[in-house]
Amino acid sequence: MLTTIEYQGYTIKAPDGPSEQGAFTAHPTPIQIVSQVDQQLVYTEPQTYETVTGQKPANELVPGTVTFQCYWDTVANVVAQDAQANKSVQYTTGITTTDSETQKFSMTFGLDAPLLEGLKATLSATFSTEETHSVSLTQTRSITESYTALPGTTLQVWQLHAEYIAEFEKDGKTYRYSLAQAGSADDGCVLALTYPEAAGSG
Repeated sequence: MLTTIEYQGYTIKAPDGPSEQGAFTAHPTPIQIVSQVDQQLVYTEPQTYETVTGQKPANELVPGTVTFQCYWDTVANVVAQDAQANKSVQYTTGITTTDSETQKFSMTFGLDAPLLEGLKATLSATFSTEETHSVSLTQTRSITESYTALPGTTLQVWQLHAEYIAEFEKDGKTYRYSLAQAGSADDGCVLALTYPEAAGSG
């Protein structure tokens, strides 16, 4: 039975199976913290006369943390009893945060949003020194997929949601910027898990 998957070089726990046919696993799953590292981040001063004229630096490096975490949510639940069951579902993949949040997240790394390729390279270096770890970011799009459950089986289709969080403190205030991405079947972040009628019994 599948218990883990490899995603961008990391091992992530897959969702549990249902306790019995028709009893779907609760969703979304608890958040998994996959990686957390200390990082120098960029604090951008609010625009003032001093920062515009150059009398005061507009940006300052501050110590912070960067966290990569994820969870699974379902896009389809199907129970097939005596006959095959088919279901067509539509789900969204790509960056799910707002443009302003993406921009703040990028600026925290000293980048001009939306330079996603630059952000990708920065995050890759941040989370690991191994080149196998990368962050793949795509713009939001809708995907339609069809799934089939054979007679006597339970089918639960899961989508991986990854979150990248930059957090730091400045003058007693906590700043937290996040970028969220929902995976697709093409990049292996949608799992269609089928369980027989006797799943979980015994």
